Amino acid sequence: MRKDKKREIFDAVLTKALGVDYSEFLVSLSGSCKVPKNFPEEYGVRLYNEGIPSQSFKLLPSGIFSAEELEHIKRDSESYLAVFREMTDRAISGQKPN
Repeated sequence: MRKDKKREIFDAVLTKALGVDYSEFLVSLSGSCKVPKNFPEEYGVRLYNEGIPSQSFKLLPSGIFSAEELEHIKRDSESYLAVFREMTDRAISGQKPN
C-alpha cells in the first residue's frame, strides 16, 4: 500500500479518536489565531490528561501496518499532538500560536 494511503487511513483514525479533525483545526488556528467557536476549551486539558488517545491505535485495521511502521506512526502522532496541544493552549489563553 502506498505511504499516502496509509497516512490517510491513520489520519482518519486519529481524527476519529480525537473527535476533531486535527489537521483542519491547526490550519484554522494558524490562520485566525483563535479557537473555533464550537471547539470545547477543556479539550486541550483533556489531551494532556489522556495523552495519545490509545483508541486511535486500537481502531487501526490489522495487517495494514508493520510493527516498524506502527512505531514510526506513534512517534509522528506524538509530534502532531504536541503541536495540537501547544496551539490549543495558546489560543485558549489568547496568545498567538506560532
